[in-house]
Amino acid sequence: MPSRPAPTSSGLPASLQTFRSRLKAAVNWVFTKYSMHSRAKKAAKIADFMAETGSRAVLSVGVHARKYQRFENQVEAAIQSKADFFVASGKPEGDVEGADWNPYVVADGCHLPFADDAFDMVVSNAVIEHVGDADRQRLFVAEHLRTARNVVITTPNRWFPVESHTQVLLLHWWAKWREHPDRQKLFTRLLSKSEFKELLQSPMTIDGGELSPTFLARYSREAVIDLTVDAASKPKSSPSPIG
Repeated sequence: MPSRPAPTSSGLPASLQTFRSRLKAAVNWVFTKYSMHSRAKKAAKIADFMAETGSRAVLSVGVHARKYQRFENQVEAAIQSKADFFVASGKPEGDVEGADWNPYVVADGCHLPFADDAFDMVVSNAVIEHVGDADRQRLFVAEHLRTARNVVITTPNRWFPVESHTQVLLLHWWAKWREHPDRQKLFTRLLSKSEFKELLQSPMTIDGGELSPTFLARYSREAVIDLTVDAASKPKSSPSPIG
């Protein structure tokens, strides 16, 4: 009888282990290419919003002190290139004295050390899912609205079939999988569109459908004021003479 392939340390036959490794590498390659494309689209949308609102002083929240791979900070680098004054902010990690951003401010995104309206725009790209529970996420949004007149917040969609931090398929749809301590090191609370909308507290525009890979929320205080003024200036309709 033909001999069976010897199992590897994982308990799988060598041929199956090789296939799984190659499949994982292929998925990672496709995901990296897709992620770069997605980040480029987000960067373009944010740049358009900066131009539309005249935002020149920009704070980016939740940025790694080190730029790592080229695409990891693709959005932040694009914003920096469009701003006259750009500040990156994030939690301490390693030698922040030699951070790749200048200036780089160590800060908790839920308690930013900046005055009210210190910036034209605050941007956080895929950060809100890392800051903690729903109450912490609301604080995070409130600090954005306090610190600038224009806000952009993006987050991956919990209902997209591929989880962006782990590249797993569908498993993240189950709360028990998401709440495992190993996953909580990668994210704390993934959001659906309805959950994201509930957190935003203000009339923000949200780009992305129920099954989009990511959501991008935009807010402009001036636009909201203009809408309020327009609504107030409209003449009230006269009561009907009938009844």
